[in-house]
Amino acid sequence: MMSPRNYGAPGVYKLDLPLPSTVQVDTGIPVFLGLASEGPLNAMREIGSWLDFEPLYGPAPRDGYLFYAVRSFFENGGQKCYVLRLKDTSVEALEQGLSMTKVSEDVDLVCAPDVLLDPAQAYLQQRKILTHCDQAGDRFAILDSHPYANDDRRVLEDQRAQLEDNKNAALYYPWIKVAQANRSGEYLFVPACGAVAGVIASTDYSTGVHNAPANRPLEGVADIAVEMSAGQQAQLNYPGVAAVNVLRAFPGRGIRIWGARTLSLDEAWMPLNVRRLFISLRRWIDRNMTDIVYEPNVPSLWARVTTELTDYLYDLFTQGALKGQTQREAFYVKCDEEINPQEVRDAGMLVAEIGIAPAVPAEYIVLRLVQSDGGLSLKEAGRKAVLAPGSEVTVSRPRARGQTGVQITYIHYRGPGTDVAVEYVQMRNFGNKGVNLANWTLRDAAGHVFRFPELTLRPSGSVRIWTKKGINSDTDLYWGSGIAIWNNVGDTAILRDKQGRLVHSYQYTV
Repeated sequence: MMSPRNYGAPGVYKLDLPLPSTVQVDTGIPVFLGLASEGPLNAMREIGSWLDFEPLYGPAPRDGYLFYAVRSFFENGGQKCYVLRLKDTSVEALEQGLSMTKVSEDVDLVCAPDVLLDPAQAYLQQRKILTHCDQAGDRFAILDSHPYANDDRRVLEDQRAQLEDNKNAALYYPWIKVAQANRSGEYLFVPACGAVAGVIASTDYSTGVHNAPANRPLEGVADIAVEMSAGQQAQLNYPGVAAVNVLRAFPGRGIRIWGARTLSLDEAWMPLNVRRLFISLRRWIDRNMTDIVYEPNVPSLWARVTTELTDYLYDLFTQGALKGQTQREAFYVKCDEEINPQEVRDAGMLVAEIGIAPAVPAEYIVLRLVQSDGGLSLKEAGRKAVLAPGSEVTVSRPRARGQTGVQITYIHYRGPGTDVAVEYVQMRNFGNKGVNLANWTLRDAAGHVFRFPELTLRPSGSVRIWTKKGINSDTDLYWGSGIAIWNNVGDTAILRDKQGRLVHSYQYTV
């Protein structure tokens, strides 16, 4: 860059100023924790191909699935992973191993297939993994079904109940049949997390983290432990429970992952790709915006934060990661004096609000970015929909978490027609206190109104409101309508309390 002393005469000169660069964030990089016959204990090692694994960690041990998980990862399109060898299958060994992975900024997936070697401790160990991912905030767990679930579906139901309502994990069922190492023609069943991680990584590389990692054939898989039909899968994933992603065999199309859902019961976080998109956003912010802690909290900093976030989100929008025909429908960024009043600045904080629409145009998941002496934090702050330019209304703000706890979670219908007998709305209390629903109202877009009778919805409890006639109970209420209510795709169900305040709304689609 030219310095003032080099100017030959007064005039206008072009200066080439360096633009601030951003660090790109790679995705689809798992850490595999488990048992190996050789190699360093409690130390992460980067593995760039399957050929790198065996020289460092040795052949497959008699007991353990780590070997097969890493092999399946590379067979299904993975390009880079980390491996951490555990000393044994105890809870303490797992916790120590997980703590060692915190130093890595690359890892965004966690796989620990060998926690299933001790079936009695499997749920506890998987909950430890969930806690780790929740606390880290920058990674997602790929969980395998319990070994006994291959023979008894009730075990899978119990496992789901132990793990459900977690947005940072997904559960896969059943186990897969793969070639046994060093034994020509022999096979064994192993957890599927390695193959799943490979498909996730391959999808990220080819089309982006915003695409669902499903409906792709699994390589290196000879069979699955349990075959399921579409009807059986639907029975497994009935409304109101956390989803299980099923591996299914299709004649002529191979074995495929048939599902891409998290364990969350929150509708916004159910799609696995939506949750991982949010994690990627958080990781990008951690990598690229930590230096703002040293900047004075003035309008020029607000403008810089707005510009950098807008540029990143616009790139996501052009890639198809966010929904909507226009930028305004896809996202917004707000960092100004309104959300940074003097008292916030005096407290040493900088606040920015980010709205992204990963599923429905102009229906934003609102995130709040806060910089303080403790560093950067990014948390969900609600839901917001934009109906028209300059007109904003909250439609799905999770009062369910902080106030009443009640949300609409599902609407069952069969499209246009008069299928009164099968229609119902399901609601769930996500709070920690019972909620009296007496005189609350449920309304559709056409103005039909159901008024709730005396009923206390217990914590974690669900209730269905059927369109047809029937006898009310604690779990089922009956509208008694002679006409179908929920038969227009795209309509919205609106739930209000007895004072008429909006509690939750739910737009239903096919």
